[in-house]
Amino acid sequence: MDRKSTDKESVDYINLLNKTGTSVQNSVNEQTQPAALSNLIIANSHVGIFIINDSFECVYANNEMANTLGCTINELLGSDFRIYLPEESKDIISDLYVRRQKGEALPKRYEAEFVRKDGEQRTAEIQVDAIKTLDQQVRTIVQAFDVSDRKRMKEEIEKSEKKYRLLVETIQDFVFEHDLAGNFTFVNEALIQHSGYTKDELIGMNYHQYVLTEDITVLEEFYKTIYETGEPGIGMQYRAKSKKGVIHYYEANGILIKDDQNQPIGWRSAAHDITEKKHTEIALRKSEKKYHDFFQNVLDFIFIHDLEGNFIETNAHYVTEVGGMPEAIANSNIRDLIPEKFKPGFDEYLERIIKNGRDEGVIAIQIPTGEERILEYKNLLIFDDDNQSTGVMGSARDITEHIKDKKALKESKERYQMIFENVEDYIFEQDLAGNFTFINEAPVKNMGYAKDELIGMNFREYTLPEEKEIIEAYHYQIYKTGKPGKGLQHRVLRKD
Repeated sequence: MDRKSTDKESVDYINLLNKTGTSVQNSVNEQTQPAALSNLIIANSHVGIFIINDSFECVYANNEMANTLGCTINELLGSDFRIYLPEESKDIISDLYVRRQKGEALPKRYEAEFVRKDGEQRTAEIQVDAIKTLDQQVRTIVQAFDVSDRKRMKEEIEKSEKKYRLLVETIQDFVFEHDLAGNFTFVNEALIQHSGYTKDELIGMNYHQYVLTEDITVLEEFYKTIYETGEPGIGMQYRAKSKKGVIHYYEANGILIKDDQNQPIGWRSAAHDITEKKHTEIALRKSEKKYHDFFQNVLDFIFIHDLEGNFIETNAHYVTEVGGMPEAIANSNIRDLIPEKFKPGFDEYLERIIKNGRDEGVIAIQIPTGEERILEYKNLLIFDDDNQSTGVMGSARDITEHIKDKKALKESKERYQMIFENVEDYIFEQDLAGNFTFINEAPVKNMGYAKDELIGMNFREYTLPEEKEIIEAYHYQIYKTGKPGKGLQHRVLRKD
């Protein structure tokens, strides 16, 4: 659209944000009005934010949104946001947009694909809110967080685990829910298979019917504590019998379930058989409370600290993440959260930000449980009316899980590579024509060929003529049914 056609309110709003954005490059007045301070935070958020009018046109975008889409803010302003959507989803997203503009209640959070200016297609977590301006014009505020890299990492881990599932044994967790009387209201498939009961037999069954009598008290105290405190329970051990009478030992975690009126209605638990050697982590979270204003909807950790590192203000999300009460955080120093070995680096950080006016990077903190978390931050020096620096305003996001995912993928690849190269069995992959695409060391040693000679070789080259049809039929059956093949016996010709 022509920039002149943007309505006056949007222009004023953009001008205010642009003025704030300009001041961000150098300094921030501590006495800035609340609206301008909020705009400053929004403009420098790790979350991409843009506002769309009723003509699908972008009337505001912050720096992160421009970076995410690979363009400038000026290129975004006035553009039709649908140009950044894949062809196959344009109609769907547009329909949701129109329906939301008309006031229809629709999900606010979802994943969506988008296309950068350079043509790269990526994935974002989206939060959408429709608001009315002072003159009753409907505007749509969109928050977008690029999750492509993390999603891709998870897909690689899942692919790696799937590929080697025949070589390792996985542990299934048992997830279930009880009402306040201790009766099952939900059980997952893993628990059904493990217990030997049918789903209909388990639903409504009381824990007295399967937990050993001498362990009932332990279990009741565990859930009673959760009910009275509202806090999760961790590490409860008990014994229970399967339908066939086999006794198993379990370790369980549990949380309280509440209804829409915030009243307790039962417990949700995750358990695993502790005789197994492997454990997996179950993350169960309650739905986040709705925030009352736009500032609290920012998904970053937002904070202000003085030039000594003392917290002045933090948002509720940040306080919850570090496991403290607002009063305690307000009277604490950032150094109190930093592990001892990293504390010298904080003084270097203060010197940099005082000298340069801004700083960004990563920092390690230790929450009250003793766990270390890694935060990526972007901080800015703030000034008073006399242009004297008074503190630092910043935003940060937790990248701990991303780092763990990268480490897990590396360890997974290394672990299975070692397994492949050291087993005595032949492990190999062939394309649909029957040519080797992967082999381990066992066939190299036993067939007398070099690895480079075997890669690309067709199975017919080392198979006895009278057995070729048997192998072809075996492969065809796997291809046709998709089921694993077993028990094929045949002879091979060594290189000699």
